[in-house]
Amino acid sequence: MENEILKYLAEQASGVVIAIFLILRVETKLDDLTGAIIRLTESLTKEVARGRPR
Repeated sequence: MENEILKYLAEQASGVVIAIFLILRVETKLDDLTGAIIRLTESLTKEVARGRPR
């Protein structure tokens, strides 16, 4: 009975660890994407303020 419980916990823990790892990777990518969008917005705003066409 104890072996079954330990096996079950080990199986569930590995899934949780993988999910956390993937969530952290996606979060990092989203942060990078957010930064790129902010820089693009600032760049476009400056160009429009100068009166240049895109």
